Amino acid sequence: MVPVRWKLGAAVCVALVVAISARASTPVLAQIEARVVRLEALLGEAHFREAALEAPALRSQVLALRPSTATRRLLVRAEVVAGTAAIALRQEGTAQVCFLRALQLDPALTLSASTPPKVRRTLDELREL
Repeated sequence: MVPVRWKLGAAVCVALVVAISARASTPVLAQIEARVVRLEALLGEAHFREAALEAPALRSQVLALRPSTATRRLLVRAEVVAGTAAIALRQEGTAQVCFLRALQLDPALTLSASTPPKVRRTLDELREL
């Protein structure tokens, strides 16, 4: 029989290895913010397809972070990027889902003055629901 101390020690070691590997694979907040800025720049350059393809992975990375005000803001920005790209690609259903998630996270969401009218209109319509 294996002593209880050994079993407990092995369990602690396994837990530490899992925790360390999970922490190592969790992206750093600053790196994710840089990706959000990059995707926002892609929208500004009309690279909508590229932004739309990268947005789901970005959303997953933000969701993997510890919940905080900063991560919530990043997630809202990621959803706005994904929604804006979806509108540009004429994927209105996808855009609505993204904007609804953004509004759930931030009901007082305001868009920048440079936001295209179609994006503003879609967000305003969803806000009225």
